[in-house]
Parts: sequence; structure tokens; C-alpha cells
Amino acid sequence: MSLSHAQAAILLVLGLQRRGVDEAGEALGGLPGTQVLALFSKALRKLHGSLKASREAELERTLPKVGRPRFPSGWDGLPPLPAPHTLVRRSGHDLSG
Repeated sequence: MSLSHAQAAILLVLGLQRRGVDEAGEALGGLPGTQVLALFSKALRKLHGSLKASREAELERTLPKVGRPRFPSGWDGLPPLPAPHTLVRRSGHDLSG
């Protein structure tokens, strides 16, 4: 994961130095508070994505490997459909006409 220098600085100023958004903007060369919040949000999304990918990779390593089931040639795994002449309405009338 890589953060821009501004994103890393914002995380440090807001997190470690416990300054407010406006103070962080002033410390970073006069950035407006909205831009500071946008960069902070983007940095958090990157961090979340990286942590989520790491967690998913760890979970994948712990799960057993399962292969695809092998079916006989030409078999799609579905039962055969009934012939149209065998279909009957609930009232007992034949649907075949």
C-alpha cells in the first residue's frame, strides 16, 4: 500500500499529534479543511482495502482446497425434464391438448 506524502502527513497530524482538521490544513501549507478531509478519507479507504485484502488472503490460506466435482461426460448435473405429455394440471385435466 502506498500513500501520498500529503495523506501520510494528514494521518500523522490528525492521529498522532491530535490536531484538528483546520490545524492540519495550516500545518500542511494552508490546505482548506475540506481538502484535508478528502485526503484523510482517501487514505482511510486505502488502508481499509489493504487490511481487508490481507485478512482475505490469510483466510484463503486456512481454508481447505476444494476442486470442482467431476460429472460423467455429457451430464450437466440437472435431472431430466418430464415429457410434455406427462404434465397434468392440478384439476386433473391433461395439458397436452
